[in-house]
Amino acid sequence: MGSKRRIVMFNWLTANGCFAGADGNLDWVVPDKQQAKAAVDGIALFDTVLFGRRTYELFGSGSIVSQLTQHGLIDEYQFVVCPIFVGSGRPLLSHVSKNLKLDLLEAKPYRSGDVLLR
Repeated sequence: MGSKRRIVMFNWLTANGCFAGADGNLDWVVPDKQQAKAAVDGIALFDTVLFGRRTYELFGSGSIVSQLTQHGLIDEYQFVVCPIFVGSGRPLLSHVSKNLKLDLLEAKPYRSGDVLLR
């Protein structure tokens, strides 16, 4: 028997919970070489990477994350929270009708001020 597949969501977020600027931009992401290396190294552990059409085209992903969350299909959330507020932006989750308690598995700060939360 094979191992159970898991859905792991990864996203950058602003400190006020946005995954993209109002026009879909990511120019607010605080770059961090150590975090980028960890992301590249970690992708080898995945057998499938799933993007919605708009995520693939624009690297925005709120719709698919909201839909999967609404149906309880995400096994693990990974957020890199950047130390920035955006005045207007797109919230990661919308139209999710229930609260979802998360258990903190890891909190890893980076020199840039970014923090990985799993």
